[in-house]
Amino acid sequence: MPKTEAQKRATAKYDKATYDEIKFKPRKDVGARVRAHAAERYKSLNEFLLTACETQIALDEQAEAERYYEIMRMAAERTEAMQAEGDLPQGKPKRKKK
Repeated sequence: MPKTEAQKRATAKYDKATYDEIKFKPRKDVGARVRAHAAERYKSLNEFLLTACETQIALDEQAEAERYYEIMRMAAERTEAMQAEGDLPQGKPKRKKK
């Protein structure tokens, strides 16, 4: 049964409120490779691109977290070394009373 005009409007309104449209404009040879790669994995092009984006975002976030922890580890090591050399006082700094 065909959709009524009201159903079409409701669907369009829902889609506009729910989904984002991002244009992807590769060269024809790259587009063909992407489509072929998605088809080999029995995925729609949309599903393949979303999965690829989510995977890259997760990898970037993991690398960012690893860099943060490495910086924190290096700072802790440097602080310990400076305390051992006597350049920094041991323990917590005392607060000045007002």
